[in-house]
Amino acid sequence: MKYLQLLIVSLLLASPAAAFARIPVVGDADEDTSFLELGGYVQSVSGVQYRTYDLPEPFDDSSGLNSEVIRLEWSGQLTDKVHFEVHNRLFFQTMSGQGALGTGNVVGLGATAQPDRTLDLSTSLIGEDGLIEDRDDAGLLLDHDIDRAAVTVYTDAADITVGRQGITWGRAMIFPVADLWTRFSPFELDQTQKRGTDAVRVLAYPDFSTELDFIVADKGSLEDLSGGARWGKTLDFGDVFVAGGKFWNELIVMAGISATKDHFRGRLEAAEPYDIDEGDFDLPRVTVGGDYIAADMQLSLEYHFNGAGADSPDGYLAQLQSDVFTRGESYFLGRHYVGGLLSYSGFERTNLSLSVISNVGDPSFIVAPNFRYILSDEADINVGAFQGFGEDPEVDLFGGGADVNSEYGTYGGFVFTQLRVFF
Repeated sequence: MKYLQLLIVSLLLASPAAAFARIPVVGDADEDTSFLELGGYVQSVSGVQYRTYDLPEPFDDSSGLNSEVIRLEWSGQLTDKVHFEVHNRLFFQTMSGQGALGTGNVVGLGATAQPDRTLDLSTSLIGEDGLIEDRDDAGLLLDHDIDRAAVTVYTDAADITVGRQGITWGRAMIFPVADLWTRFSPFELDQTQKRGTDAVRVLAYPDFSTELDFIVADKGSLEDLSGGARWGKTLDFGDVFVAGGKFWNELIVMAGISATKDHFRGRLEAAEPYDIDEGDFDLPRVTVGGDYIAADMQLSLEYHFNGAGADSPDGYLAQLQSDVFTRGESYFLGRHYVGGLLSYSGFERTNLSLSVISNVGDPSFIVAPNFRYILSDEADINVGAFQGFGEDPEVDLFGGGADVNSEYGTYGGFVFTQLRVFF
């Protein structure tokens, strides 16, 4: 069966006939009728991960890494009221060595947690349980996934989407609290398409300024079945939303507001979880931020209170194993964070950006500079890095334990080049 799946994937990748054109299914090409088209992108990241602290053998101080994402985006319509999309996502990664701690798989291409799904449409082609299993190099991986498979029906009352789809709630730039369906890791290099969630979604627009969003989503089991509703309103000064629902084993109420004046925008989002298993309220999660937006520059600053995090570094290792962290509900270990993002595009065909995320409680921070050069309308190249600063961890190999003294002092660094090609 795996060889058949590999053959199907190979045929999909080798089908350029539809790749750059819109192909009518029925009727004349000039008519507004059924069609099928294929787009997508290829992203390649090569870099070096390293630690800024010493560990004894056999751990490597650094390792080379190459990661690739190929996404084929099939889309089309059966009628002007029925649209569909299917995405093939191939992920390849190889590393020259494996080390303990450091950036590991939390920084780079594929850093975002894969959503839990009852219907698993992924295939490990190389790696654990894959076509090639017995390898000395445990850092070699090739995975294929059907990451979108959804049909949307447009009616007078609402837009109804059934299947695997991308869903986003909230407006926070660095520390989202309302984006609980599938959220990006802040250290993810492939942010072109979110990972798909298996859901039924109904979007209704009672008037030109109001949006109603109803979602029932699979989270991997009947017990974790999730659902929520969101009301959003566009106002003269900005917009507001109120939302709530069941997410995994939590009931969460959310609200947010943003206001815009000239080049400035302020934002506030908050979420209050109630743990169903424990029968008690958890600490809230809150993000307050502001943006300055000009023609060639954007500056964003945010403060985040992470009620799901540990109140001291002593709890970080337990937090790494918690459901909130492993399922991508939160990618932060501590409580108090400040972050900033600066982007400048005043030079021809280039973009310079710098992001900083600081765990105020440690204290520690991670800095991510990036230089982007636009090769064409369909391709660009990025050169960047992630560098963590903070107190080093202490590892006792013989005792089998480790003390994480700061969040980003443990990350080390990652220097990379990234090539993106869209078609």
